[in-house]
Amino acid sequence: LLNASRGGCHSIVAYICERCSDTHVNHAMAELSGHPPEAHTGRSAQELMPDFGANLTPHVREVLDTGTARTSIRISAESAIEPGTPRDHLCDFFPLEAEGRIFAVGISVRDVTREYRLESEALESQAQLQRLFDAVPAQIGVFEGPEHRNTYLNAAAKASTGDRVLKDRPLAEAYPRITEGEIYKGFEKVYATAKSVVLPEIR
Repeated sequence: LLNASRGGCHSIVAYICERCSDTHVNHAMAELSGHPPEAHTGRSAQELMPDFGANLTPHVREVLDTGTARTSIRISAESAIEPGTPRDHLCDFFPLEAEGRIFAVGISVRDVTREYRLESEALESQAQLQRLFDAVPAQIGVFEGPEHRNTYLNAAAKASTGDRVLKDRPLAEAYPRITEGEIYKGFEKVYATAKSVVLPEIR
C-alpha cells in the first residue's frame, strides 16, 4: 500500500508510530520539503520542513492516538515551493492498519493557495460593492435562487422594510401577497431569463 501510494496521489507520506518519522513519500511531497524522497526515511517532517512539519505533527499524533481519520484540515505554512511565504493546503490524515494495529498514518496534501487567494479577492470585491451600495440612498436588495431568498439589503432598504422581515427568507414567505403583483412576476422573469426587467413606478 505504501509503495503504491508514492506515485499515485498528489502527495502522500506515511509516519511510523514509534517516532513519527517519515517512511515513504512521493515526489510531490518531496518537492514540498525540498528534499529527495529517500532523504525522508527515518526523519521527521518537522526536521525536514520545520514550519509545515510543526503543523502536521499534532494531527498525526491525534490519528495515532484515536484511530480516527481527520479530513479537510487547512494548514497554512511555508514550504520549499515558495520559501518565506506561507501557502494554504488541505490535508487528510488517515490511519494505516495491519492485523488490527495502527502502524502508520497516511497523509494526503493538496495545495489550495490559488483557490484561497481567489476566494479572498472575491470576498473583498463583494465587501467593496456592499460598501458602495450602503452609501446609495435608493433601496437595493440582493435575492438568490428560485425562491428569491434575500441575501443582502442596503441601509436604505433596511430602514424601509426592516432587516429582520426579509433577512435570509424567500420573498414570498416574507411578503405572501407580493406573489399576486407585477413585482414578483419581474423577479420570476429575471431568474428565468437572466435578462433585466424594468417596471413602471409602482405605488
